[in-house]
Amino acid sequence: MLSSLSKLVFILLFLFNLKLQAQTFIPDENGYISNPKFKEMLKAKKYLLVGRYDTLQRMPLLIAAQAVYDSKPGFIDLHGKFTPKNEMKEAYSYGGAMGSIGMGMPEPREIEYRRNDPYQQLNINGKLGTFNKTSNKQGLTPIYNNLQHIENQLLITEKDDKFGIAKSDGTIIKPPQYESLSAFDSYNNKKKYRLLLIKQNKKLGLIDHDGQMVLQPVYDALAFHPGADNGNLILLTIGEKKGLANIKGKILQVPAYEQISPIAHGLFLITKQEEQEKKYGLMDTMGRTVVTPIYSERLQFLYEQKLIKFNEGTKSKPKIGLMNLQGKVLINADYQEFLHFTKQMVVIKKGDKLGATGLDGKEIIPIDYEHLFTPSASPFIVIEKEKKYGLTDLKGKILIPIKHDVIMPVKNGTAIISDSDKWSRINLKTMEITPMSYDEIELHTDFLVVTQGSKMGVLDLEGKVLFPIKHDRIKNASQAIRQGFITIEKNHEIYTVDRYGNEMRRNTIGY
Repeated sequence: MLSSLSKLVFILLFLFNLKLQAQTFIPDENGYISNPKFKEMLKAKKYLLVGRYDTLQRMPLLIAAQAVYDSKPGFIDLHGKFTPKNEMKEAYSYGGAMGSIGMGMPEPREIEYRRNDPYQQLNINGKLGTFNKTSNKQGLTPIYNNLQHIENQLLITEKDDKFGIAKSDGTIIKPPQYESLSAFDSYNNKKKYRLLLIKQNKKLGLIDHDGQMVLQPVYDALAFHPGADNGNLILLTIGEKKGLANIKGKILQVPAYEQISPIAHGLFLITKQEEQEKKYGLMDTMGRTVVTPIYSERLQFLYEQKLIKFNEGTKSKPKIGLMNLQGKVLINADYQEFLHFTKQMVVIKKGDKLGATGLDGKEIIPIDYEHLFTPSASPFIVIEKEKKYGLTDLKGKILIPIKHDVIMPVKNGTAIISDSDKWSRINLKTMEITPMSYDEIELHTDFLVVTQGSKMGVLDLEGKVLFPIKHDRIKNASQAIRQGFITIEKNHEIYTVDRYGNEMRRNTIGY
């Protein structure tokens, strides 16, 4: 039996754990909980590893962090409650060091096509007709070799190897006269177009369900054209030439091109063969020529910028320019390549030098540098010349002269510079320089890996310590912000480390 003291200790521990579990912990913007009681709770509960808190779902809101307890991966909520990964009641998509929990996808619903027709088929001596299922009134006279339902009471009729259309109540829309007849429908955007494909004299055309001619049977191929117009246009083919029509039969472009293919929404790439050379141009979905086919190299749509890149040179000797989707040239074809885009400008290459120009073609940075580097979402450009670095803004104004060994722009209008292995932080507004007592700094997208003496650590871009400078070797810090883990090497073993100071050998749970 427990002594009175043991009982008291047991009760106090129970109440302590209950209190910890009842508390709601609040993470900072990096998903880290600095409350000392949180670390006490981790120690008390013997959690081996805890990552960054993040939103797993929004309706209802669920915020949790990846964690390891008793060598089992799982999640802990803001109260510190642990749930093993394989016991999660809902399926969440959450990638990270511990793998992914897959999102369960619903099975696609089957669409039922129901025949709504009061008539049914009648077979007399191998010939087909129809009669009313209620009144037995005759519909179509039984003279057909085959009847095929299209929709509701509409039928394709076949007689003596010719095809027509009729209604099951006996109304003849088109007597059998075509070599073939079939449905020509598209279900794009949940629209069903009431068109029928006909063949006459070995040529194809279209009629509607009322028997009215939509496209004369003069084509070798007809097909709904996908892509640039949501499938609302019809691709026409005569021989090797392609053209376009709308679903009402209006000819937008007579067959004149070897290729009509979607390049962007509302825009087609067209090709025209001229002697031994193929030429490229652009056409809109109304059949209007946006760019005459004059380019020998294929035009390229830049998805993020919603622009067209064109080449007036060759593949081996390019002369690259930019135009908008209306065919207006924005940047003349004077460059070898466009290397990087921002909202205001594009980094250009000419010969062995780099510069930058606005999307209006006006020069921002002269083409005079070995390298230009624009960090993601940064309002600055790092420039390099003769192995020295400087800094400009996005308008080309020199902020830091080209004289430093290293420049790394970071947040809040500051940059990190290095000269002769001495590191400093510079305020780009006041130009005030603050020394940094690190032997080496490695800049990543949203954090810094620093070395001081023989030890390494991780800081955020503001200099706040995320992982203390105490590790012999950091092998991988790519998840330092996103997941709250780094990988270190210690005593020739690989460990995963969290921001709370917990370390776990990587092979403990198959890391």
